[in-house]
Amino acid sequence: MDSYGSNINPSQDYHPYIAPWNNKNGIASIILGILSITFFWLVLPGIGCSIAALILGHLQLRKNRNYGVMGENAMPVTGIVLAVITLILLAILVFLCVIGTMRNGDMIFRELMNLQNQQGSDLGSYNFRVDSIY
Repeated sequence: MDSYGSNINPSQDYHPYIAPWNNKNGIASIILGILSITFFWLVLPGIGCSIAALILGHLQLRKNRNYGVMGENAMPVTGIVLAVITLILLAILVFLCVIGTMRNGDMIFRELMNLQNQQGSDLGSYNFRVDSIY
């Protein structure tokens, strides 16, 4: 026993405490991946869940590689794949919304122009000029 009351023998090897391996990030990654693909039509939660699933999945894969754990990559890889699929679906959804808005906006403009032509050129304050928009 030394002067501090511990029983450490200097001849013994000192092994620092290493936290046990777990798959918590992989589980969180697959749960967030499932949530992201379920709620991808809600754009902001879909993006948030996807990014979180990507980050946690990569953290778990790195942890597995550092610990030398083999065969425990299914959950983080599934979470990453679901997150990537969600981000692709979100990109398509945003693209279609932009195209639909542009097309719908053009149709509204044409309907207003047709209305103006049918009722004459005097619509009060609703007088449109084609050259001012294009």
